[in-house]
This record gives sequence, C-alpha cells and structure tokens, in this order.
Amino acid sequence: PSLHSLSLSVSLSLPPITMHRLLSIPALFLLLIPSVITDEVTISTTIKPTTTPTNGTVSVAHAEAIGTTTTSTPILNVTDAGVVQSTTKHTPLPSVPGDGVVPSTTKRPHILNVTAAVVVQTTTKRPPIRNVTVAAVPASTTKRPQISFHVDGFAPNTTKPTPTIVPLHKLNPKLPEKRKGDIFDSCKLVDHEPWDDELKSFLRPHYNPLDKCNRTFKPLTQLIEGVLDLTFGAALEGGYHCEGRCLIHLTDYRYHGTAWETLPIMPACDVVEARCKRNGSNAIIYNYMHTQIMPVKTNFTTKVKANHTETKSFKPSVYIVLFDSVADTQSIRSFPKTIDYMQKRFEATRIRHMNKVGDNSRPNGYAFLLGEIAYTINKDIFGVPPLNGARTYEQSCNKAMDGEDKSVFARYRKAGYKTMVAEDWARGVFNYPKCVGYNHKPSDHYMRPFHLRLEEKTSPQLLKDLMGAPGCREPHMDLMEYMNKFIGAYPDDSKFGFIWMSVLSHDDPNLIFHADDYVQKFFEKNAEEFDNSFVFFMGDHGLRFGRQRNSAAGRREVNNPMLHMIVPKTIRKSFHPRLDANSHELVTMFDLHATFVDIVDYQPKINFTGHDFVRIPAATEGSSLLRSLNPSLPRNCRSLPIPFDYCPCEFDTKSVKDSFTAWKMANYVVELMNAELGSFNLSDCSILSVDKKPDVVEFIPIDETHLYKIEFSAKPGKGRFEALLRTHDPTNATSYALASPFFNRLNAYGHDADCINRAPQKPFCYCKNNLDKKSSSREMKKG
Repeated sequence: PSLHSLSLSVSLSLPPITMHRLLSIPALFLLLIPSVITDEVTISTTIKPTTTPTNGTVSVAHAEAIGTTTTSTPILNVTDAGVVQSTTKHTPLPSVPGDGVVPSTTKRPHILNVTAAVVVQTTTKRPPIRNVTVAAVPASTTKRPQISFHVDGFAPNTTKPTPTIVPLHKLNPKLPEKRKGDIFDSCKLVDHEPWDDELKSFLRPHYNPLDKCNRTFKPLTQLIEGVLDLTFGAALEGGYHCEGRCLIHLTDYRYHGTAWETLPIMPACDVVEARCKRNGSNAIIYNYMHTQIMPVKTNFTTKVKANHTETKSFKPSVYIVLFDSVADTQSIRSFPKTIDYMQKRFEATRIRHMNKVGDNSRPNGYAFLLGEIAYTINKDIFGVPPLNGARTYEQSCNKAMDGEDKSVFARYRKAGYKTMVAEDWARGVFNYPKCVGYNHKPSDHYMRPFHLRLEEKTSPQLLKDLMGAPGCREPHMDLMEYMNKFIGAYPDDSKFGFIWMSVLSHDDPNLIFHADDYVQKFFEKNAEEFDNSFVFFMGDHGLRFGRQRNSAAGRREVNNPMLHMIVPKTIRKSFHPRLDANSHELVTMFDLHATFVDIVDYQPKINFTGHDFVRIPAATEGSSLLRSLNPSLPRNCRSLPIPFDYCPCEFDTKSVKDSFTAWKMANYVVELMNAELGSFNLSDCSILSVDKKPDVVEFIPIDETHLYKIEFSAKPGKGRFEALLRTHDPTNATSYALASPFFNRLNAYGHDADCINRAPQKPFCYCKNNLDKKSSSREMKKG
C-alpha cells in the first residue's frame, strides 16, 4: 500500500568526539525514499548532543527532508587505460604531478556552532550533478613541459543524495513562485578594459621560457615529400647511423610502432619517429618526431577556389584553432599582433560575450563539438527546470564514442570534407579522467600517437628534451605545423581542421605573450587559405587558477573565453552585419555548435544566404551566429543554458560586514564538504575547517532574492573555495540552502588529494598523510 505520510522523531546521544561525523549521515541533509513510495513523505529528525557543543563540534538542532521518487545508479568503475608500443604490450599512462599547492601546518581552528539547515528535496527528478575534466599545464621551462593537471570540475555522483537546491518560495511561503522584478530577468553586459589596472601586477609580457634554450640545436633528420632522411648538414658531416619507424593509431590509448628501418625510408603514416647513433656505437644520441599528411581518399570532393562565385557547390573549409583557458580580454593582451593582423587582413569579428556552460574543458567541449549537455545544468536558482544531458556520465565516459559519433568531426567527414584533429595532451577533452574516447580515428588525420609516445613512461628523456624547450620547441608548434601540412595537402578539397592547445596557456597567462609572433606568422602563412574559409580562433574558458583568477578581473574572465571569427571573403559583406550584431549579445558554446552545423548542413543548401533564425535540431539550445538569434530565448542566464555559477551578467551586490554571519555561512558550507567526504568513507581525508575570515557578498534583492556568495579558505591545505547560499534570514542557519550544487575550487590542489581516487572529492580532500609528512619534515629540521 502507498504511504501518504510518515512522521519520525529520533533522539540520539552522542559523545562530542563523534559530533563531526553527524553531517555525514545522509538523513540530516536529504532522505531519498525508495522508489516504491510514490507519495511525498516528510521525516523530521531531531538530534541532541549530550553536552553543550564544544569547539570542534557541531550543534544540529533540526533537519527536514521531503522525499522523492528519484533513484540513484552507482558510478561504474573506470578501468585503467594505458599506452603501448605494440598490440601486445600495455603501458599505463604516466601519473601526472600536480601543481604544488603548499600544505598548511597551521592548527585547525575551532568550529563555530552550526545549526543544520532545512533541506528540501524537490519532487522534480534531478540527474546527477557532479562532473570532471582536466587540461594540461607546463611544469618546466628547461625541458619539454611535463603534463600536470587539475580536476576541472566534478564528476557526476549517482551513489548518494546531494544537498538540495531550494527555490526561495519554498523557504519563504510568503513569496509567490513567480515574482515580479527578479534580478535574473535581465542581463547587464559590460565591455571591460583588457589592461585592467588590477591585473598589471600579475603580468610579465616579456617573459619567454625559451630564452635559455639551445639555439644551436638542429635536427639530424627531416621528413620532406614523404621521404625521411638525414638533413644535408648531417649527411655532409657523416658518421651517423639513423633509423625511422611509423607510429600507428590503434585506440586512444594504444599505438603500434613498426619495425625500425635504416634511412632513407618512405613511411606510409602521419607520425614518424627517428633515432640516430654514431657509427660503431650502440648509444642513441638523437631521438626526434616528425609529422606529415598521408593523403586519404573519400567518395566526395569539393573544389574551393579563391575566385569562387556563389554556386551550390560552395563548401568553404573550416578551421578551429583553440588555446585552452584563454579569455576574451586576455586574448587582446596576450595576442595583440595576431588579433590586429586578423582584423586588418581578414576583417575578423571579435565575439565579446561568448560564455562557458561548464567549469572546464569537458562540458564546454561537449557543447561546441557534440552539441550535448555533458552534465546537468541546474537552473533551480532561476526557478526553471534543469537541463539534462542525453547521456549519463557513465555512458559518455565508459563507452567508445565511435558507434553514435555526433561530433562535428564526423558530421564534416560525412559531408565529404577531409578532416584533421590534434590535441597536445593525451588526456584530452574526451579522455579525462580515464574515459574510453575513440577506438577508431575520429578524423582522416589524427595526431594522437605523437603524444601517446611522448607521454608514456617508457618514452626516452632524450626524445622529450629534443622535442621540448631544450630543443627550442613547444607543443603548440607541433600542432600548428601539423595543420600547416594538412592545409597544403588537399588543395582541391574542402577541409575541416581542429587543433586544441593546452600546455602553453592552461595555468600561466605569462607563457602566452612570447607565442604571439609565432601565432601571427601561422595566420600569415595561411592567409590565402583563411581568406576563403571559416576560421575560429578561440578558448574553452578563461584562466581557472592562480593569483590572477582571484582578482575581480579574473573572476570575470574565467567565464568568458575568446572567440574571433573569420568569414570567407566572398560572403563576408553579406554576413558581417548579423555577425557584428551578435558579437555584442550573450552567446554560449551551444551557439557555436549550431554555427558549425549551419555551415556544413544548412547554408550550402541555400547558397550561404541564410540570415534568419532557423531551429537546428542537432544544436541543443543553440542559435547559429551567422543568423538572427532565437527570438524566443531572451539573452540572459535564466533562458540560456548557463549555470548561475558562470553567469556573466553583472548584478548589484553589497559586502556583508557582519563577521559572525560570514563565519556561520562558511562553516555551513565546510560542514557539507566534510559530510560528503564522510558519506564516501574517505577517512584518509582530513576534516576541514574555515581558515581566516570569509568574504561574503549579498546580491541586492529585488522582491527578496536573498542570494549570497561566500569565498573562503579551508584548512588544512589552504584550499580556496566559492559557494552560493540562499536564505530568507541570514542570521538563521536553519534557513540556509545551497543555491548551486558546486563547491568551486579557486586554486590548484597539487598532490593534496593523492590518497584518494574519487575525482569529485579531490578538490576538497586534504590527505592526512600530508600532515604526517609535514610533521616529519619539522622533526628532521629540529634534529
């Protein structure tokens, strides 16, 4: 029989030493009633400590939860993947060092008494919240940068209930569900100064990591017109015995190295490795990688000429050049010569208000490359239903993408384009943390074996050095040279080329400045091709870590990736008015995906004359930037697929001066973090507490919005976090509720969480053994 109501009152007496575990009890936050109970169930639980709470304990007075029929599915284990040199040998990818956050040895302060919040589970089914991806960073300027990573977000969690995001009208019944004058009904966008005074202290425009590289180094081998051989200088010098081999793609984690052959050879592959010895010696003195484009045949070709007249056969090439973590205004600072050249030579359009839809590379990559929502976009704070993805995290991560490939790579390949894809980090957008990715090449030309070889544990240090900074090379050069060769390989075909460069720009904004000359020359070299193509010079999000990120300008830039667009010269005059208008509107990665689909599937059918909005089924929530934007979607964060955490609209706020309220709010958030760690039995993680006075701002309410943003540091570990709370009474902790499901980490955590494997909790886990290491270090210094 169905249960219509249930009331339960429980009184527990627990010693204070166990009180810090209380919030790990799921019932204190929300109870998921089994699916057999179809009606709403209310449970009231009262927990009373036997003594007055002391420092370090939490007083929980009351918690309520409304059940839901939502069921949960355990996260599937993701098996380890590796890199091999043959089809029989399997070598795991290297473990990647973190970013060196210095652990804190400061003693944990006392926790203020905190009263549990009223937490309400909505009856709307809500999919899992948390997600994870990474990007790559340089760790050394004296050799090829070693790849390290940050957890770029949170992986979905389907094994436990999550804190509920409560619509305000349920916290305060006096408020109507639909309120007039809500702050989210409009969006104020501001064009900010790229050289903000606040940023100047963080920037070193003249820094060049190659200043001390070996400028005299010259490769001994060359790959020209399909022939791998000694360079003229090496042949003239003599005394070398050199060999070469192909590196063949098998899966995203495996490649096959063919047998070594004495040079000269004609390798029938894109990625080639060379090595040399001195005659009479077995010691390898030279190890290098080359790339080329081995032409492939398809059933469809389209000739695109510079003097083309608009005919139905016109299919312009498309090129995407992406630098990870580069924001719009940052691009003006970091690539001044490149941007100036693009605007003068190609009349490039700067899309000023492109906005990310997720924290990091994975959700944004899924949006513009697949047109998919990678992780649920929670919209409760706006009073509208969440936006759910077509696939669960497990389905997108643990299953190869080949079967139902919805990527723009596949779409353009199917349309007869020659295609090329390259990333400069093996754990790229579709592979982190250990996702299957592709078992077969997603494009005609796929550079992945190049980076599998460089990043595997068995890769010789000599190879890494000569392909890195000691050899005066950087990873973005490898990708841009590969694209140069791709452009030149198919003069009579439409082409789709995509390169994603992470190492240069992901963590340090000062690394980009010196690359401006190189990138400008790349555009100059391909000027004729780009004049007759669509070119997207873009980022996936802004800088996510470091001191600059914690500035006011950094908080703006992180949500606003760069996008500069080139339109083919023959249709530029026709499309620029609409593109210019859209450049000042709030747009998202889904609009960019709609643009890619429009170019390949819709515009060719009408001879590139479409300027009015058209609903593109393959583009989730997106509008082509070449057309009028969807008139039924106001350009604000409520209507568009943008979580409030990443909303660029500028709202009026005021600082909360009451330090007691600020501490109370921050402690509430920290206890939720501790509860989450406890619910997964992550006993190797330290219990967190608030370190130093938190910063709290209140969004000035229209009809009592009562939204607060809390920024605080936690110890041990010195993690910096940001969270959103909603309450109708800021002095009453029982009215607190998370307004967003994220505990946003604002700084890198390095090796702090090496003791656990759960990526969702890594950002706020500080391993206890880090404390032991610090203690041992202090004892050694005393001795």
